[in-house]
Formats: sequence, structure tokens, C-alpha cells
Amino acid sequence: MNPQYCVAEDAAAKVIFVELPIDHYNGFVQKCETWRGEFEILKNAVVVGGSDGKKKAEFLCNLTQAGLLRDLAAHIYPLATVYIDESIKSARKL
Repeated sequence: MNPQYCVAEDAAAKVIFVELPIDHYNGFVQKCETWRGEFEILKNAVVVGGSDGKKKAEFLCNLTQAGLLRDLAAHIYPLATVYIDESIKSARKL
């Protein structure tokens, strides 16, 4: 087996935790077409109250999916991009 493929496969399989403020989550979901795979990831989010009293949406995805979400957000709802980028950066540090 080629080691390059193993590394790429392991990175893509890494599960990360993404948090979006509820207003950005709602805006992103409203602009996302329901046939997209990214919509399937977003609709599985859990809404929780933050320590600051503000609600946020939380969901798990792998790094590849997070990249796809970030790219889509950049086109249809750029305000969500910052939060997705933060999650990706945090996951890569681990």
C-alpha cells in the first residue's frame, strides 16, 4: 500500500467538531439546496445553549466534508466560513 494514500485517507477520516452561532447556522441552511450532500451534514446538527447564553449549532463531520462545507459557505453564506475554518484549524493541530 502506498504511504501517501494512507496519510490522505487517515486525514479525510478524522472526525471534527464544528460549532456555528445559531443565526449563521440558520442562514447557511436556508441558502443550502436540500439535494446537496452538505445539507445532509448540516441537518444533523444539534442546537445547544452556550456558556454565554447564546444558542449554537454543533455537528460532527470529517475533514473532507468540512472543506466542502467551507467552500460552499464561501459562495452562499460567507459569514459561516470563519467558524468552519476555526474547526478545521483546531482539528489539524491535534
